[in-house]
This record gives sequence, C-alpha cells and structure tokens, in this order.
Amino acid sequence: MKASPGTRNLELLLTFAAIFALTWPLWVYGFPLLYSDSGTYLISAKIGSIPIDRPYTYSYFLVFFAKLVGVYALPIIQASLVLYFSERFLAQHILKGISRSVGLLLLIAVALLTGLPHLVCQLMPDLFTPFLFFLSWNIMAKQGWKKATVDIFFLLFVVATHSSHLLLALFILPLSALIHYFIHKERRVFQKLALMIAVWMIIPSVNLLQSGRYFLSDSSRVFFVASMQNAGVLHPYLEAHCGEEGAPDFLCVEKAALKEMSGNDILWASDILMDSACLAQGGWGNCWKVRNEELKPFMQSWWKDENTRNAYLHHAWKATWQQFFDFGIGMISSQKEGSAPHSVLKEYFSKDLAKYEEADQYEHDLYFHGSSKTQWWTLVLSMCMLPVLFLVGLRNKKWKKEWSWMLLGLFLFLLANAAVCGVLSNPVDRYQARVIWMVPFIVLGMGLSVFWPVTSNERTS
Repeated sequence: MKASPGTRNLELLLTFAAIFALTWPLWVYGFPLLYSDSGTYLISAKIGSIPIDRPYTYSYFLVFFAKLVGVYALPIIQASLVLYFSERFLAQHILKGISRSVGLLLLIAVALLTGLPHLVCQLMPDLFTPFLFFLSWNIMAKQGWKKATVDIFFLLFVVATHSSHLLLALFILPLSALIHYFIHKERRVFQKLALMIAVWMIIPSVNLLQSGRYFLSDSSRVFFVASMQNAGVLHPYLEAHCGEEGAPDFLCVEKAALKEMSGNDILWASDILMDSACLAQGGWGNCWKVRNEELKPFMQSWWKDENTRNAYLHHAWKATWQQFFDFGIGMISSQKEGSAPHSVLKEYFSKDLAKYEEADQYEHDLYFHGSSKTQWWTLVLSMCMLPVLFLVGLRNKKWKKEWSWMLLGLFLFLLANAAVCGVLSNPVDRYQARVIWMVPFIVLGMGLSVFWPVTSNERTS
C-alpha cells in the first residue's frame, strides 16, 4: 500500500531532523571531532599508504567522500549510514509493520539522550562497531537475496574498518547463527557461516589490492606486548626468561626501563621499538614491522609460563568487567597546530583548515560531562523499563521470542567488545561508549512495539 503524500512529507521531514540530531556536535563545536588517529585516517588513502597500526579501508572511505563533500561534511555521510543501518534493523526485527515515522522519532530520541552523535561526528571507525551486531542479526534472519547481499557487503566493509571489528565479527556471526537456530530450528542458518571465510580474508585482501602483499597486520604482536605491559606481566616474564629462546632481545636490554612504563609508553613514548638500522630503512613504521617479526618466537612461548599465563588471564577478567561498566563519552584533546590532524588538514585539505581553526576543538579540549550523565541516566531508565516491557508484552501477547534471544546476544556482544578493548588495549570509557547506545535504542524500540496500538490489519494477520 502506497504512503499518502502527507505521510511521505512527514517521513522526509523526520529524516532531515534525524540527520540533524545525529550531527548536532558538528553544528555546536564547528567541525568534525578529531583524535590524533584521525590524522592517520585522513592521510593514508591520500598518499596511498597502508598505516602500520590500523587497516586501510576507513581511510579510503574518508578520503573518497572528502573529495566529494569536504572534510567538514563527513559526519553527514556517516549519519546517513547510521540512519540506514538502524532503520533496516528496526523495521526487520522490532518495529515490523509500524510506520517508518515512529522509527525516525526513536532515532531522534536516542540521538538526544546518548553519545551516538559524538560517534557520528568523530572521524574514527568506532561509529560502525554496533552495526556488526545489527548486520549479523539481519544476515542470519530470513530475508530476500537482495537485502542479504547488501547486508553482507556492509558487514565486510565494517569489518575492514578496524582490527577489533574482525575479532567481534568472528564472535557475533556464529553466536547469531546459533541463536537463530534455536529460534527457527533451521540448520540452513549454519550454511551462512561460510561468510566467516570472507570476514577473515577482507582486511588482508584490501592490503593485497593496495600494496601487492597479502597480510593481516604488521603490528599485532607489538600491540599485544603493550597489552602484557598494561597487565603487569611483561617485566616479570623478562626477568625470569631473558637469555632463553623466545625472549625478545630488544625488550631484554630495556627490561629495567620497562619496569616504570605503561603499554602506551612502549608504543608511543619511548625508543624501545626503534634502532638506527630500521629507522634508516623506512622510519618508525618499518621498525614496528621488524619488531613485529622478531616477536614471533615470543608469542609461541610466553603462554607456556604458568605464572605469566595465570596473571594475564586474571588481568583479562578484571579489565573486561572494568571496561564493561565504563561507558562515559570521555573527552577529546585539542589538536592544535603541529598535531597530526592539523598538519594533514593544512597540507591536503586546505579548504577545510580555516573552518577547523575556527572550531572549539582547535581552541581547547572538549569535555562531555553533561552528555555522559544524560547517557548514564538513559541507560539506567532503559534497564528499569525492560522488566516492565517483558511483563506487559507477555500479557498482551506482543513480546516476541526473538527479542529475548536478541537481548542475550546484545549482552554477550557488549561483553565481547569490553573484552577486546579492555584486554587488548586498556579500559577507556569511549571504547564501551561506542556500543552502549544500542541498549536504549533496542529497549525503547521494543517499548514502542509493545505499547503501539494494534491496527485492524494486525488483528487480522
């Protein structure tokens, strides 16, 4: 049944309102929000170089659209993708048969009550993390081949934007398949797990197309060493095993200095990974690559030490739960002249430089205490609302069996994100903030569906 002109006009108006709500930090602060890493993403595809410490795809995405609309308007492109992904998920699983306008109003509310707009306006791939869950759920559900093809394409794109997305996709895809099997009792859902092969291959394939070399990462072991340092197990291991096979020489010679360092110090604030030979052959990125290769024997041996293994697992458990409950929006440092983002804008995106130098972030650090408190209370109220929705939904026969499984899957996905970020990096509030808005988004959607008046068509069906 075709929508009336009035309905179409309302939906168009709400679409623009949703885009505006999702991008409000752009209008308030005057420019997309930039981290130091944003400079790497803006320059890599511009010069055709794969970053040593992150995948290439998100950089290509930013540069491609920056050529069309400029850096300033990139959050509008990202907001459009959020709108598309979110609407698809709502219409297929939560607000089925309910007017599109309702879903748009829901998204506007979530934009005003959570940190989602901050993610939309950051030039960072963390924005796309939640859509691993949405797209995996779509793919495992029954749908036409055209929609499934689009979902698979976007899933591979999202995986290719960040290394953590690869790990999360390899977790959520089989979990979604298992849940949908319990819901529908169809074994064919497991055939879709063949997609995991493409998920595993997408980042190396992009690297192959860009560089002619098939590889996943030239820095994964280096980052793991930093994780061990954060866990407090690297220095004791070196004290016990330096001189033995598998103990990295470049770390053993610095073990005294390591005692006072954090993992981030190893990566960014010391010369432990550098030497004159590797620097002369290709700069700090080449040194990371060399060290990454030298760490192969270490990765095969460290876990055999019982004390180190147990201490690291204890840290992993503690860091996972610390990250799980740490979901403030955080703050963002000023990127003044000489910073990576400013230097890249100055050299490659000069038309956007003037706008950035007039933005709030150029002048001072940005803090989001008010938005973090609003998000916290929204989450608390959503969780309090959930048991009421469950009971009312059961009573009026609107609670769907799929929703109970969806909430379980969502909890496990949030926990997996906390484990990947908290353990392999370090607990930082914004790492969990990238996914926590999913809770009020899904719960409020269920609430609308439970309390929405039943139409005569729905009664007949």
